[in-house]
Amino acid sequence: MRMTLREITKDGIHYWIGLPEFPVNLYVDYFMICDGVPAFKQEYIFPNNEAEIFFNLGDVNFACGSDQTVLLKFTKTIVSGLRSERLTITPKGIFSLAGVRFNIFGFHQLFKMPASEFTDRNFDGSNVWNSEMSRLHEQLMDLSIASDRITLLENWILSVIAQCDVSDALIWKKLMSKLTYTSLPLQDYLSSAMGYSHKHIIKLFREKCGLPPKMIQRVFRFNRVLIKAAQQSSLNWTSLSHEGGYTDQSHFIKDFKQFTGFTPLELNRQQPKDWMLLKESR
Repeated sequence: MRMTLREITKDGIHYWIGLPEFPVNLYVDYFMICDGVPAFKQEYIFPNNEAEIFFNLGDVNFACGSDQTVLLKFTKTIVSGLRSERLTITPKGIFSLAGVRFNIFGFHQLFKMPASEFTDRNFDGSNVWNSEMSRLHEQLMDLSIASDRITLLENWILSVIAQCDVSDALIWKKLMSKLTYTSLPLQDYLSSAMGYSHKHIIKLFREKCGLPPKMIQRVFRFNRVLIKAAQQSSLNWTSLSHEGGYTDQSHFIKDFKQFTGFTPLELNRQQPKDWMLLKESR
């Protein structure tokens, strides 16, 4: 396994986070394995500008959107695109998952599917890749050691990378790092960096990641605050929001409510595991 492996246990679940090296890190943010009997009723995944593939290795889970409408019955594999609202997972009994969290452009670069078709949507993996997802699911079920499961997923991604143009991924990876931290108006920055018209940039972004640039910037800015919050023991959300790039507190509260479904005080009490994993994956 060519990566750093981190482990953490919380609320009855043991997590393994695999941080990949080149060239996998051009496409994948991290691999995750989690296993245990949850001491919680729900888990929340907030918008993060990253598409994901989950393999369910335990009991059936259910997931719903921010309005509590059931979006999927999580039996074997789920492909989840970029989101502008939170996803809520309700575990049943044994909570055992394997997952691949892609960077903002990685999913499209690997699989050549229009990312816009997956935005705010979740699909059964077998409906996307047919037998390939079933084969991977069976292989993951046959393995019992977390590092072996991560290696299996890593080797799968490497086999896909072998058919891709890595030089193109390098270009978009560099742009991604700029997008994550730029405080400039995104339309002006992208026009200058890419040399395209605003209309063409929006078309490219919808194809390659599924969301328009303005929403991408909002999610990145909000996640900067969440990452800072995950790394501190005492929270001052006003101070953290300013450090993350917000100049208007009302915009921060609006984003907070849209992206998490909570107020800051409610989030402090909930302590979602996905928020906690931000610290481990950075």
